[in-house]
Amino acid sequence: MFLEEKIEWIKRSYSSVDFKVPYLHASSILKSIEREFINAKDPAADPDNLEQDQNLWPSNIRQMARVGAVDMWDHTQWLGKLDSNASYWTILTGGRLSSTKDMIYDCKPNALTSLYFLTRNNFFIIDKKYNWFTYFEINKEHNTATIYKGGTGITPFES
Repeated sequence: MFLEEKIEWIKRSYSSVDFKVPYLHASSILKSIEREFINAKDPAADPDNLEQDQNLWPSNIRQMARVGAVDMWDHTQWLGKLDSNASYWTILTGGRLSSTKDMIYDCKPNALTSLYFLTRNNFFIIDKKYNWFTYFEINKEHNTATIYKGGTGITPFES
């Protein structure tokens, strides 16, 4: 099953309150995230392509710090720390996605579980008010993730 089919399955499985793809605003959301948490790309190094590829974000996270490690099968270690009534920006990485709109999602923790288990790729979870930013680096062999944060905000994963 291709990523687009998996996303369509998630959209059918959850209400639009729990999961949506912000097609019209994806580019501006990504730019806001970059402005707050990602070191700017040097235009002199690549003047023709100023867009950052989200797959390169991990090496450019501003004030990157390790938060901890979690077992991805134990949802309480990571999803249990998020407010179940709040929505978060979730961005998938790893591999070429067909377009920007196919990699950023507005979702609550229940939908985030499905999104992760359908892709099992590295991902970001960002507070929608841009107060905090996290990167989950997945170890597929052990089904664990190392969590990193960017910026100075306190994340829910710091306990």
